[in-house]
Amino acid sequence: MSRRIIAPFLFVLIFLSAFALYLHTMAPTLTFGDSGELISMISTLGIPHPTGFPLYILAGRIFSFLPLSNPAFRINLMSAFFGALTPAFLFLALCAYLKNEKNAFIKYFISASAALLFIFSYTLWSQSAMSRIYTLNSSFCAAVLLLFFLSSGSRENSRYLFLWALLTGLGSGLHLTLAVFSGILWLHMALTNFSALKKHIFGILFFALLGLGVYIYLIIRSHSPAELKWSDLNTFGHFFSYISQQQYNIKKFARDPGGILAFFIYLKDVMFRELSPLAICIFIAGAFAAAFRREALAPAFLAIFVSAVLMLLFYGNYTDLKLAFRYMIPSYIIMVFFIAYFYHTVFIFTKNRWIVMFTIAVFSSMMIALCLGVNYFESNKRDNFTAYNYVSDVLKGVPEDSAGLFTTGDGNIYPLAYFRYTLREKPGLRVYDRILTVFKDSKELFEKSKSDQPADNILAALSLGRANLYSAVETGSKLFYEIPSGLLFRISQKPGPPDYSVMKTFPLKGVINGPVIFHDFEEREIIGAYLYKLALYYKYLSRTEVYEGLLEKTADEAFDSIPVLGSVALLYAGDQKITGNYSKAEKLFLKCYELNPENASLVFNIGNFYAGFNRYREASFYFEKALKLDPSNYLVRNYLELSLQEYNKQFEKEKALLELTVHFENGMRLLKEKKLDDALAEFNKDTLANTTTGRSYFNIGLIYSVKGAFDKAVPNYEKSIKLQPVNTPALSNLGLVYLQLKEYKKARVCFEKSLSIDPTQDRIKTDLDKLKRMGY
Repeated sequence: MSRRIIAPFLFVLIFLSAFALYLHTMAPTLTFGDSGELISMISTLGIPHPTGFPLYILAGRIFSFLPLSNPAFRINLMSAFFGALTPAFLFLALCAYLKNEKNAFIKYFISASAALLFIFSYTLWSQSAMSRIYTLNSSFCAAVLLLFFLSSGSRENSRYLFLWALLTGLGSGLHLTLAVFSGILWLHMALTNFSALKKHIFGILFFALLGLGVYIYLIIRSHSPAELKWSDLNTFGHFFSYISQQQYNIKKFARDPGGILAFFIYLKDVMFRELSPLAICIFIAGAFAAAFRREALAPAFLAIFVSAVLMLLFYGNYTDLKLAFRYMIPSYIIMVFFIAYFYHTVFIFTKNRWIVMFTIAVFSSMMIALCLGVNYFESNKRDNFTAYNYVSDVLKGVPEDSAGLFTTGDGNIYPLAYFRYTLREKPGLRVYDRILTVFKDSKELFEKSKSDQPADNILAALSLGRANLYSAVETGSKLFYEIPSGLLFRISQKPGPPDYSVMKTFPLKGVINGPVIFHDFEEREIIGAYLYKLALYYKYLSRTEVYEGLLEKTADEAFDSIPVLGSVALLYAGDQKITGNYSKAEKLFLKCYELNPENASLVFNIGNFYAGFNRYREASFYFEKALKLDPSNYLVRNYLELSLQEYNKQFEKEKALLELTVHFENGMRLLKEKKLDDALAEFNKDTLANTTTGRSYFNIGLIYSVKGAFDKAVPNYEKSIKLQPVNTPALSNLGLVYLQLKEYKKARVCFEKSLSIDPTQDRIKTDLDKLKRMGY
């Protein structure tokens, strides 16, 4: 084969291999997360969440015209296409880096092996199966790396620099990670070859600005009657606030030391999963080899690798942490570069093509096998209709004349947007989101209620005369009734029976029927919602065993979903028929707290849980935590004060009880130590402090019995029996004392009373038989 066609042939081969794999595992329709929003924005040419992703919207618009299947499938196909381009571009980039390698076979073999490995990367593979921005971003990163190598090694490099600048500008409309990735490479170029940049600076700036011109789309659509707008960009201030993500400022520097530790634990897990633990080892070996050989690119590339980690370290909440692996695509590309660098270093030192080929074949086979073992299941969405079925099932429970559906969260809002704005199903349905994102229906209610809480806005809707309201989550408000209706709760001002009839039409594929097909965080949360509602249904049928089993399954499947685990915990806490309900509820609440100790609503609910079981010390602790998280919440402050009052009462009561028992406990301790006189003194003090209990009189009688002072033992045993008539030890011991005093009739009476209460006392039976034989 001619050397001229080897690289294009391998490029096409790698692309087709990746594309075939990604098509095989691609979701057939809608998935969770941003997919529903992005597809809806593409179909309506809307303005999505910051930073707007104009290039993605425009590219998606082209793919949306393909005469294939459903709208979601077409945009999923775009992800698979650009996902497959990523390892193909990476192959060319590695070939460009190794251009000076005289052994062409080794150059192509190393580059192709590393690129083929990247096909099975968890992030690239999983994001190629759904409608997300990340594969377009990854293909741009790989293309930028290719242009960086081409421009660095060419004297006539202006065309590469200009194209690189254009991709930098265009890619900045995709994701911040691309801007940082390309920015670090530009900085390296400036430090090592400033003359080339200076020579072409105006051309570079022109093409970069030309690429950034893609943001004009946002301005045009903001001033047009776009159906979907995340935000109006009517002024420069609004535009800058939007693209700089100022609405997410609350997430910046939001992690405390515990959150930072959780992040690094998470980082370890995702790194090991991405390309296998073996790949991490080879990547580290490659980085050390680069340092040893003083590779000029090593500092810049390691800076790229670390940059994504640092961005995530200081940004994000609990949910962001679960999804953060997608932001690290530049880091994974750098990992593959250093793996290839390690292979080439082995060749440099051995000068033996066969050793290198064998090493690469063994390591690559092992890494691909390890990736397949983990990533295939996680990334395979070919049979996954969960998101589509969920929204379809939700809408089945909403009548045509419904005045609105209250819900929140990406797993609910974005799939609903797809059904309403792309598929045009129930276009008249009002969707009330707790946050004004895709749906703006809540704005009117917010203005009336002055609150973003669902319960407050449900009351606002009722006050406006709106009926047939539904909620995806139970608010727990006592001001209206929430009647189970399929996957929803029907809001009513009058009580009524649950309506589970619509649940009989749900497919429940992957939930109860068929194999388990849900993998992602968002999917687990929705599956938990299904199982939770099913549990309520069987509770209504009084099928307790099935009800408890479904609650356990709910907690197991949605093991990292705070809303689901919290809902199950509340059911446990409020149902005394469930064995060990308190401990089960506490376990789930504390698991939720471990997952996210910064969720003010969660911490408040944990405080309420403990207060409901009169555990005011624990309740006060969590109410105080909730108040620190939300200092302006008057309700939390009020609950904290009430909880502290109750705890103080408990403390005083416990203190008083301790004072009443201190002499008795001291006496018991001294008795065990056989300090009889000291114990006797303590028991006498206890009889003065506790006049209604016979416990100390019994022990006084016992001490006198041990000492042989039987005449002093008798009155104390009698006082103990008078205060506690069923005290069998006192009756038996008094009988034994009477035996010692030879008052046999009294002894017999005591024995008979004792045996009537506890007939299992063999020694007393024997003594009573002796008395009977003696004629008593």
